[in-house]
Amino acid sequence: MGWVLYLGVMRLFDGTLRSAFAIAVCVTVWCPCVRADSAADLSDLGSAEYSVRQSATRRMLADESLTREALRELYSRATSAEQRQRLLSIAHHVVVRDELAKRVQPGDKGAVGIVPIGLSKEELPELGRAAVGVASVFEGFPAYESLEVGDILLGANGKALGNNDNALLIQQEFVELIQDTPAGGKVIFQTLRDGKVRNITVRLAPLLSLQLYSNDQALRQAINKSWDDFREGLGHDATAGGQGPELTLPPVQENIPQENNLQENPPAE
Repeated sequence: MGWVLYLGVMRLFDGTLRSAFAIAVCVTVWCPCVRADSAADLSDLGSAEYSVRQSATRRMLADESLTREALRELYSRATSAEQRQRLLSIAHHVVVRDELAKRVQPGDKGAVGIVPIGLSKEELPELGRAAVGVASVFEGFPAYESLEVGDILLGANGKALGNNDNALLIQQEFVELIQDTPAGGKVIFQTLRDGKVRNITVRLAPLLSLQLYSNDQALRQAINKSWDDFREGLGHDATAGGQGPELTLPPVQENIPQENNLQENPPAE
């Protein structure tokens, strides 16, 4: 049922996001930053098992001690296109995260780093209740380390989400809950993914991070420069793609539509 539900939600996003007002709320995900052995990381990134590759990717995304120099070294030792692709995605997240950190001090209101969409009970017949769907996840925010496009958020800090059946009101409820939590505060999301419910603990980022991410041209230029600097010396396959990953590149996932297929230029709050 989980896989059918997931595909149904993704088809729903594709149609709904074109007509509904989606609100981008910036959420930063907290998770323990334990540095795994780099050789084991690299091996896991090339594993034949998708779950192992994904676990290693998330582990490295969440590791705040992982430097660009270490990523360059790992890239030079990579032996497969899969490993290199994932290392580039991780590196781009680190570049965006570092550039945001230079410009933002902790603020009052919290932010997530996702585009949420209200889903009514009629849109989720398998669940029989309303909820909040994750339509996009932004690089540089901890949410990028834990949440995925297609996740369904059932609750937050023990409070059910989707207490009415109007998509816009569900979105507004979510926004108010996040902004009532100060930056640095933790939110535990009850999340449905692949047919299983799990709790994901997040620590909110300052709302200013999302505002800069969405509107600050100087920040985008700094990110592009830092990204170009990082790619120097990595080899032809790392630079042949021009500017590299888009700023809104979603997490490394397989057989999932890119967020640009869901909505162009999602509005931010």
